[in-house]
Amino acid sequence: MGLPFILTVTGALVLLAISFSTPLLNHLGTQLVQRELDRLKSAAGFVERQVRLPSGTTAWYLDRLPDGKSHEPPLVIVPGATVDMNLMAARVSGLARALPDRRILILELPYHGRQLDPTRTFASPRPSIASMTAYVSEVTTALELHTPFDLLGYSLGGGIAGHFAAAHSKRVDRLLLLAPFFSELATDRFNEKVDAQDWREVHGWEGFNEMKIFFQEWLGLRPEDAPPKIVLRGIHAIRTATYPTGYWTDLLTAIDSTSTASRTFLADHRATLQAFDRPMLVLAAEEDAICDAKKLEQLATIYGSGTCTVRNIPCGHAFGPNGARLFAVAHEELRSFFAR
Repeated sequence: MGLPFILTVTGALVLLAISFSTPLLNHLGTQLVQRELDRLKSAAGFVERQVRLPSGTTAWYLDRLPDGKSHEPPLVIVPGATVDMNLMAARVSGLARALPDRRILILELPYHGRQLDPTRTFASPRPSIASMTAYVSEVTTALELHTPFDLLGYSLGGGIAGHFAAAHSKRVDRLLLLAPFFSELATDRFNEKVDAQDWREVHGWEGFNEMKIFFQEWLGLRPEDAPPKIVLRGIHAIRTATYPTGYWTDLLTAIDSTSTASRTFLADHRATLQAFDRPMLVLAAEEDAICDAKKLEQLATIYGSGTCTVRNIPCGHAFGPNGARLFAVAHEELRSFFAR
């Protein structure tokens, strides 16, 4: 047979191994990541539920009931863009376990996760920040949360929670915004991407390398702190299996085109925001490449009259040094603010 034949066969085997390595990593990574997400959700006691809205829409959410009888207000959590309720449950699992006497609800944002729109018409509700704010009001009303509840919003969910507090201040007991997104307070670099609609360079990533770049450049994941490749492959595989190609580009384009009023929300609603008188905490991530921590300091004078506190935490938009996660870095601030 000779050396040439051996080299040819060896090369073919190597190519075969390479061709199977990515699908295998995707499969094993998906199982690994999904198992961990399910474990964290279960450990916190979250159960998937749905409620029918007057509009006829089915709204999905996660519900964690308190241990025993509780007189504490419920805590409603609004996730960020592209973050479904199950991923959010994993992120707040530690907080939920630290607040056993609270009912905690995580809302599924329109067109995310269980509320994916395969037609991409994004018709009801319209995909704007204002309509998603109204959606939060509609869902919490359908869930019969008639007394004031605590509200936690992360990233885009923080912006939505901020809009909700302005429109429905009497329904909010305590408000916490974690790395909240307001167009007026975003970093110049991120706003440039939004203006250019370069969605695949930010939240609309598609390919594996695009995901890695997004995690590193925008979410704050340092290469030396990155999880094993099998985990990253699993994260990527779950998203690509859930959402069709181009889904996020289409949705983000739709949100951007219908959210013009939200770009000047803080300036346009200054008087209303000044009247907000409930305890409020803003946690700004010092290394955030999306939400400008320095600009977020303005919220201390925009919201309320001495009721809003802004604090910085050492983290990026989702990741911090040594592999730390934002919700872990912010855990004690979150727990102490919502603990009674």
